[in-house]
Amino acid sequence: MSAHYRVTFNAANNEDLRQGFALTDQDGAPISLAQTQLRMALADLSGTERLEASTQNGHVVITSESDGQFELLIPASQMATLPEGIYRHDMVLTTGSATRRIWTGTLALVEGVTQ
Repeated sequence: MSAHYRVTFNAANNEDLRQGFALTDQDGAPISLAQTQLRMALADLSGTERLEASTQNGHVVITSESDGQFELLIPASQMATLPEGIYRHDMVLTTGSATRRIWTGTLALVEGVTQ
């Protein structure tokens, strides 16, 4: 898995950011997530980390190890702490002592109206 994906999110800061994913290799075969950790950091454009989602804090949940499936869930209560703007993020997968970046991308966050 040397290549990584580009993931773009559009969200409001008054809603959950929830998305399911399935990791596959170049041939479309699922990548096993057995004994792995996933971590995504969200940073503003100055590079300051504003939020973390990981298997350790429960904001990334592996839903099927053998099928490479997981879900990202950042609750509205955490999204509300972020001001409107553009953010950068990436997701890394760690297995044993090996860490690989699986995606990079941006989050375009708008101010939610309904509180």
